[in-house]
Amino acid sequence: MSASIVGGAIGMIGIAALGVLLLARGPVRPGLWALVTVPPGNALVAPLSGTAAWAQPAIGRVYLQGDAAAAQALYYDAAQPATLVVTGLVAVLLLTGSTVLFGIAVARSRWLPAPAGIGLAAAGPLLFLVGFALDNFIQTIGSALLIASTVWIAIVASREAKPA
Repeated sequence: MSASIVGGAIGMIGIAALGVLLLARGPVRPGLWALVTVPPGNALVAPLSGTAAWAQPAIGRVYLQGDAAAAQALYYDAAQPATLVVTGLVAVLLLTGSTVLFGIAVARSRWLPAPAGIGLAAAGPLLFLVGFALDNFIQTIGSALLIASTVWIAIVASREAKPA
């Protein structure tokens, strides 16, 4: 199974937990909108991850066997049809928007670190929009910022949740 699909599934647990905490203790509106937009965005990314995990390696094997024309035809038919591109664009917009909304909710909360919320809000566009468009090191920077921000939020939230 693709690591992207597994990572997305695991990430949904953290997203749900953050959403519940924000709805209970933080600014409700951005947290609620973020919680509503993440699942469809994550679901729409799954076909792209599956294509990358299973279809593209098979197409590469056809190419390596010497049939470049068949590989190219398969690529555009199976791995890059217009419907998959549109699905990817909608997913990118939903995931970018939800990450920005979660970041705003965290930054506005009085009990989570505002810089972590700002980092989370910045990570979404870097990772999903700029990184998607340029397909370069910007995705790595966005990913690192996303990881650092969410780990910081998780650490602070877990300390706040412990009884005194």
